[in-house]
Parts: sequence; structure tokens; C-alpha cells
Amino acid sequence: MGHPRSGRSALGTGAPLLKAYVQQVPGARPHVPVHRHEPVSKFEAIATAYPVFLVTDR
Repeated sequence: MGHPRSGRSALGTGAPLLKAYVQQVPGARPHVPVHRHEPVSKFEAIATAYPVFLVTDR
């Protein structure tokens, strides 16, 4: 088994992933200043403060 690797995602700002995260993880909501039902454009304004990483096993 290999070691996990991580790196910055090539997904732009990561706003769509940040929105999906707060929709699915209730414990994250108090830490993100945008309501989970807001459009992705609202998440784009704060996404640079929340890095998104892609973790793979290769």
C-alpha cells in the first residue's frame, strides 16, 4: 500500500466543493460564514480562505 499524497486541487477556487462540504457536514457550518443554501457565487467570495486539497493514494 502506498502513502497518501496531497496537493492543491486544480478546481479553481474550490467554491463548489466548499458549498457541498457545508451542505453535508453540519459541524463545519459554524466555521464558514456563508449559509449552505446560498449560491456558489457567495462561496467564491470566501473560498480563497478555505484551501481545497485533492488526496489520492498514488
